[in-house]
Amino acid sequence: MDTARRPTAPLEGVGAVSPVPEVPGAAQTGIGHDIGTPSRASRWDSVSGRDTIVEWEIELDRLELDVLRAEHALASGTPVRTDTWQPRHDLGPLPAPVVPRARDLLARQVECLAEMARQLGRTAQQQVLTTAVSRATERVATPVYVDLPL
Repeated sequence: MDTARRPTAPLEGVGAVSPVPEVPGAAQTGIGHDIGTPSRASRWDSVSGRDTIVEWEIELDRLELDVLRAEHALASGTPVRTDTWQPRHDLGPLPAPVVPRARDLLARQVECLAEMARQLGRTAQQQVLTTAVSRATERVATPVYVDLPL
């Protein structure tokens, strides 16, 4: 790779996602890996002068952070909080070297959605049961005083 063509300024968007050290398992997933190591394949876009694989890795890191947050929240019973994510239209198609990671990430997203649906179903069942018990055990209010015309 011609290192003379590497940009000297940081890539746009790098560091825009705040770190979440409280999410268990983040270190084992590869989030925050050194995307500049020689072992990472890269492809320079000759028109824009950008390394598209590195930029796709950054976008996948952002999505994976949200998946980690969702997995942690679902496991701990806390609300799911994620960053707002908008797809970038300037990246072009997904490069082949990152397709396996993207597929794995998609599978984890689908599993999170399935777990959310299961938990939502359980919550709805509990709400129905709670309402039924409440109706069955509530007292009918009876008047204590009767107003009579004088």
